[in-house]
Amino acid sequence: LLLLLIILGAIISCLTPILLVLQPTEASCQISFWLWGIGFSVYFGALLARLITMWRYYQEDESNAKSVKVLFLSTVGTLLLVEIILLVVWTSIKINKPVQFR
Repeated sequence: LLLLLIILGAIISCLTPILLVLQPTEASCQISFWLWGIGFSVYFGALLARLITMWRYYQEDESNAKSVKVLFLSTVGTLLLVEIILLVVWTSIKINKPVQFR
């Protein structure tokens, strides 16, 4: 599951330069920021969640230990939710205008 999320985050982040090569529009500018932000959150969120999960697992008693998979997915889900909320707020406040380079 860890490697699947890391690969998924890397693929989503790697889609960002494709949008930057196309004709710049307001939609492509917004989507490129969304793809990069979500990809980054999934990629590094999976790594951070793995560290947090292992730390909590070894800190708690074995009888009180939660399921590692549930703790891992809840951590990644929380980080992704925070990223989406920040992107929604940022998109509603600031609209990126496309820039034409000569």
